[in-house]
Amino acid sequence: MGRRPAGQQPVSIDQFSRGVWLPLPRLHTVCGHLISIVATLCMGGCGALLRDASVPIPVHVDAASCARGTGTLLVILPGRAMPVRELETHGFVEAVRSLRLNVDLVRADAHSAYYIDHTVVERLRTDVIAPAQAKGYTSIWLAGISLGGLGAVLYADAHPADVAGLFLISPYFGNAGAAEAIARGGGLKRWRAPSEPPFGMALETQAWRSLGDLSRRGRAQFPIYVGYGLQDWNAPVVQVLAEALPASDVFTLTGRHDWKPWLELWKRMLAASSLQRC
Repeated sequence: MGRRPAGQQPVSIDQFSRGVWLPLPRLHTVCGHLISIVATLCMGGCGALLRDASVPIPVHVDAASCARGTGTLLVILPGRAMPVRELETHGFVEAVRSLRLNVDLVRADAHSAYYIDHTVVERLRTDVIAPAQAKGYTSIWLAGISLGGLGAVLYADAHPADVAGLFLISPYFGNAGAAEAIARGGGLKRWRAPSEPPFGMALETQAWRSLGDLSRRGRAQFPIYVGYGLQDWNAPVVQVLAEALPASDVFTLTGRHDWKPWLELWKRMLAASSLQRC
């Protein structure tokens, strides 16, 4: 699920969505470039990366196990090339049940194609959030893994009144250069987005501007829980966000960009959250 090949650096959001990584500089031949790109396009399965952004966005609903009804909905967005059935296979659905959380869970199949064509926010609003509100849900939380974390942040920024809070697991926010510049400038609390984003960094700039605005709302108004593995290739980027949040809302453990640490982080964040129990 988006594991970076050894020795390579993460690139732009658009390239990541498409499954492309920058090849090493030493791979300077045309053949070398083609082999590198084809190999990385097929990480996690070529078929998953070539799916269409269908309308409406497919969803899987897992009702709360509590006897009484609930007005709370938890929408989880998968990572790049991650079939939503894997969220159940790897224990994410059971974790909600075992904690006896009085929430209905929606697994929204917001895969890479929705990011590539820039419709992820529109489709979530039209196909998931608005129908949920019409059904009477009064508290809607968003969760996202890796690329799904970006989708959750972009949606919360575009429609802040729709979202009660965020759970971000190893969230991907684009080229690491954007986070490095923020860190050099004193961190996210001090950073202000430039009026003109650097070339090729428009979506990265938007993501970090969104994170800055959301984090400044404070945990009482808008809680953001973030978790990541300390050996995750994306850890230095996530740490820039983590430093702008209350320490009690940041969760780390030994692990990389993979299911085992993600599940443990998910359990810890849910247990620490204000979500109601049965």
